[in-house]
Amino acid sequence: SARSAGLGGSWPLARLRAATYLDLGALDAARDLLDDSPLGAEAPASQRAQRLALELALALAEGTRARAVELQAAEGLAAPDLDTPSRLSLSLLRAQALLARGRADEAERIAVEITSQASRGADRAMAAQAMALAARATSRPEAALLRWLGAYALAVNGVSARLEHEALAVLSTQADPIGALARTGLAVVRARLLDRAPPELRAPFKRTLRGVESRVATARHTRRVEADLALSPDVARAKEAVGLVGSAPPLVRAVVTIARAARSDTSLVITGETGSGKELCARLAHRLSRRAEGPFVAVNCAAIPEPLLEAELFGHERGAFTGAERARPGLFVEAQGGTLFLDEVGEMSRAMQAKLLRVLEGHEVRAVGGTRARRVDVRVLAATHRDLAAMVSAGSFREDLYYRLAAITVRVPSLRERPEDLPVVARALLARDPAAESRRLDVPALTALSEHAWPGNVRELSNVLRVAASLVDGNMISGDEVREAIRSSGARAAAPPGRALDETSVASLRARHRAELRELVGRAVASTDGNKLRAARALGISRQALYRVLDELEAG
Repeated sequence: SARSAGLGGSWPLARLRAATYLDLGALDAARDLLDDSPLGAEAPASQRAQRLALELALALAEGTRARAVELQAAEGLAAPDLDTPSRLSLSLLRAQALLARGRADEAERIAVEITSQASRGADRAMAAQAMALAARATSRPEAALLRWLGAYALAVNGVSARLEHEALAVLSTQADPIGALARTGLAVVRARLLDRAPPELRAPFKRTLRGVESRVATARHTRRVEADLALSPDVARAKEAVGLVGSAPPLVRAVVTIARAARSDTSLVITGETGSGKELCARLAHRLSRRAEGPFVAVNCAAIPEPLLEAELFGHERGAFTGAERARPGLFVEAQGGTLFLDEVGEMSRAMQAKLLRVLEGHEVRAVGGTRARRVDVRVLAATHRDLAAMVSAGSFREDLYYRLAAITVRVPSLRERPEDLPVVARALLARDPAAESRRLDVPALTALSEHAWPGNVRELSNVLRVAASLVDGNMISGDEVREAIRSSGARAAAPPGRALDETSVASLRARHRAELRELVGRAVASTDGNKLRAARALGISRQALYRVLDELEAG
């Protein structure tokens, strides 16, 4: 054995076998081999560095903390008389550990340097690994694509079959023709690798290959989510200008949909609970549209009695009804060239719905008591807290009007669904209130806010903060004032306990679990004013575990 032979010339063979086991994902075999192959004090520095590199690669694969791997790699790099291959191997492992710790820029820089040095030394295998690491670390899609193509070119012809497989897995997610070619090559390479693997190691190797492909698919999904959540500078400025505060993924997804819908005159229905900010979303759609220079006119259909709503919308002539002492043009005419926002459109009667549909289809309004129609150029946005589709099925809302209004539907999340936004929303509401703009919230106050269910959403939060600010002598609002303000509002302080299990499928149960987990984590983050470490401690988990939960919630 290697142990009884004192290694001598057997170390190169042991090193190659250990590297092969690592490639195959046979971590137990790699660990056993290294344990059975100790190095004596007389071993050359190059062999000790090679062994350290294998041990660190195994440690990363087994889930050892990346910080420990980074420190050990740095110590190894500081050793005297280190040959170039060993130095490149340890530098590559240090870069891998840095990437695992989230320091992608530094990892990318090191990987690019290794690629250059390995290329000059004609070490194709090392150059391929370094280029692949640089591709994983970069945030630029174009650079990643070019580097994966380079890594694949370096890895073929037996240089690194495992890396050839990973490169093809990544390239298979690209647009055709690259994606189509890579998908064909991926199937061939996967089959070849499994066929050549020792029979006793095929099972762990198959798991390893599946793990690589799964990570690639997850990374692709993450990039897609990040793209969906990316707000362009003009959208971000418009969001801030209308007073829509928060950066939680559910809200940002709604903003992205609104921004896309605003590019055309397509009708838009905004749904969501009362007080969740539907009018602000409508103002955002108007501000981002080509009608931004025109007027924005809003009307709450539920607040106007049915006999007066027609006159309010379409106008009326003098004497058209009792009290009509002078003619009025109506809101459609006032919104000419701009946007008319119909809040709580679901409260309209069937008769009023028919009249609205005629205007939307004919682009003409006739004032109550009038004899002539007037042409209007108005984009109509509608909002409701009701389920319009269910109302159509029940016959209380016209199907033709529904399809005319709801070309695009976007749902505004409730405050419960984005509890991590509570601190910033609360501060923004205080800043907007002249009587409370000098007030501040301490951490116990934020904790009290995070413990409330907010059935009335942002509107209720605004009222609670106004009351709490009036109870304070100084400038700091404490948890006691917040709880007193919540009690005085008469709202429930939390969701009712002991909720019955009313889900009818595993998928719906998982969806509820995810929503509850998001609420729990969001409340913890909000109560610590965004401090992730303190939030993790409050939840009884590590900060790394909290980040994993946040990543999983965002990906879902």
